[in-house]
Amino acid sequence: MSGDFCQALERLPSMEQNSGSDSLAVQQVARELQLFAGRVGTTEAAEVRSLLQSAVRAISTDVGPLAFWIIRNLFGTAIREAQAHLGLPGCDLQATHRLSHSPDMRTLVAALPPAIDSLADPDHRCQLPGRDRRIDRAVAFIREQCGKPTLTLDRTADEVGLSKWHLSRLILRNTGMAYRELVMSIRLEVATTLLAEGTSTMKEISARLGYASSTEFHRLFKQRFGVTPTQWRLMHQRASR
Repeated sequence: MSGDFCQALERLPSMEQNSGSDSLAVQQVARELQLFAGRVGTTEAAEVRSLLQSAVRAISTDVGPLAFWIIRNLFGTAIREAQAHLGLPGCDLQATHRLSHSPDMRTLVAALPPAIDSLADPDHRCQLPGRDRRIDRAVAFIREQCGKPTLTLDRTADEVGLSKWHLSRLILRNTGMAYRELVMSIRLEVATTLLAEGTSTMKEISARLGYASSTEFHRLFKQRFGVTPTQWRLMHQRASR
């Protein structure tokens, strides 16, 4: 289990500073995911799915935005850990995309079963038509280059050895997004990492990620996450104390 996930679990007692019901909701999920964290490296796909399904049953849908954000990110990390353990990194990008982009708890609960089901029969799933590993390389390249003006569909296609038309179709089939939407989504996800680090100003982050202005960055960030970048950073700092 990665250090990031273990550290995230260890930080959860800070939720006690928030409402009692939100703290309890996060702790209930965390207890189930701690069982998953302790066993994912030594168990098979069926049991991995069972452990995650138990964690889903512990979810309360009546929570505030901070508790929702923490729970969604814990499950997203847990799914990625399971994919890595089972040799399935990025094998069902559409399912994991729906999970990581869930706007509320009810949508998250609906998105979790398909993401967990994607962990079944790993050898078979990775050989299904359209499960081209070059899509994983494209996503990794976009993540590395997302703030650079040289990042284009043509450049990404060249990097992974595909025509831009083939790459566009693969991205749409695996993520449900067009190339431009995927770049925007990854850029905002990288922004949350930079905000969490707490060392860069909003202007520096917006410039680093290639936004025309900090105003554009604020608008798109709030549209995606429901809070401004400043609010998000304050919420993260409260949760990390």
